[in-house]
Amino acid sequence: MIALGLSPAAAALAALVSQAVSPVAAPPAATQTTAVAPAPLGQAGLFEHGINLDLLELGAMQAFGAGGSASGVVLALGPELDLGPRAALRIPLRLGFAGDPVSSTSFLELVIAPGYVYRFRHARDQRWVPFVGGALALGAFQFGRQLLGLAPSPPGVSQTFVKVGAAPEALGGVLYCPASFFALRLSASYTYMFVAKTSVHALTETVDIRFMF
Repeated sequence: MIALGLSPAAAALAALVSQAVSPVAAPPAATQTTAVAPAPLGQAGLFEHGINLDLLELGAMQAFGAGGSASGVVLALGPELDLGPRAALRIPLRLGFAGDPVSSTSFLELVIAPGYVYRFRHARDQRWVPFVGGALALGAFQFGRQLLGLAPSPPGVSQTFVKVGAAPEALGGVLYCPASFFALRLSASYTYMFVAKTSVHALTETVDIRFMF
């Protein structure tokens, strides 16, 4: 009987093949990173309570009618209360007059003008904030007869008359906010009135100091 032996090289090869193959380690899992969402935009003001106080609004007024025009001054004050980060309810008390109050071309108003304002805010520390809105002026309006294109009253009778009612308004402007509690409000408005079967138009351009809380 012939015994077959293995050469040293064949034995070494057989030993290597018989060794168990070690498992391949899995690549390390990628690190999961979660982006932090920015804080939501809050209401305006130092404490983000949305309480805005316009201490004094001052500017120019012009009135135009079928019989002429007049220019004068407008004064207003009142709060603006935030309804959210961008929308607000504005409730100003306003006194305006154009021309001599006893003149036949004069215009005068004493109104409260609640309105809706939309501000184009996108950041708490935004320096310039444009806004637009609409309002309804409620109160007393005095018109000169010549301003409306009406015939003058007889001698000794007033050349003006007063009407109590409501008038729609459109407004717009920009807030300059150097600090979270303080702003300058630059605004313009247009008011339309229909009286004595004719139209009267009033324009204002104002600036006021605002404190925000």
